[in-house]
Amino acid sequence: MKISVIIRNRNEGAHLGHVLHALSLQDTPAELILVDNASEDESLRIAARYGAKIVSIDHNAFTYGRALNLGLRAASGEVCVILSAHSLPVGPRFLSDCAKPFAEDHRVAAVRCVLARQLRDALRWMEPELLIGSPDVPTVLAKGPLASGCAIRRSVWEQVPFDESVEANEEKLWALAVLKRGHAIYSTTHATFVYLKGIRPLELVRREHRERVAILRATGLMAARPRDIAADLLRAVFRSAPAAAWNTIACGVVQAYCRLRQSHDARRLPLSGSIY
Repeated sequence: MKISVIIRNRNEGAHLGHVLHALSLQDTPAELILVDNASEDESLRIAARYGAKIVSIDHNAFTYGRALNLGLRAASGEVCVILSAHSLPVGPRFLSDCAKPFAEDHRVAAVRCVLARQLRDALRWMEPELLIGSPDVPTVLAKGPLASGCAIRRSVWEQVPFDESVEANEEKLWALAVLKRGHAIYSTTHATFVYLKGIRPLELVRREHRERVAILRATGLMAARPRDIAADLLRAVFRSAPAAAWNTIACGVVQAYCRLRQSHDARRLPLSGSIY
């Protein structure tokens, strides 16, 4: 099966070269497509050096779903692997591992790859699950495709393109739509990738909130109970940046202690005159 790789990019030159180099070392050749969102760094020159086809999207017109649709329209492969510009494939069989479930089962519309920092994915590839039948929002959120590392069947996308109006979670909403049509989602193949850049805790919380709101607006359903969402956010912060999280807590404790001491000392000071 012919494979196309679609990479969304904006000023990711520091990471893009590593990703494209990893793709050049794969045991399966692939068409490379860079969907560029008005980059001002070296991204376009790096992409050209690796022979990638460049598709541009105006920054003011950008949505995640629109960028994916543009890339998929430019693709010629039946299997389309979707990566972020900072998602590094691990090992030379990444692409062939992505394509394998599509060849083995015609029902498969998408494949979730293993994000190395998520323990649940690292465990799930040993006992992969085929999501099929009536879609369930929490299940699709937890086990559906990741736009930073997944593969989809292009012929299914032709029937169900990505929603260009949503702010986030476009891949999960797409998965819900294709499951309703009787297709299947393979979760998880052992094609593994890692992030080349860290995500700050505050940005992670903002992204999680944006994704939850997108699901709520599109489906009218909460992905989880509010207390479960809060717990998920805390776990995500500690998974992504445990040192930063602990530092933030430590700083908060110290600041609270200093405020308490100042308040205590202020009560002991005389109203006027020397304190000696």
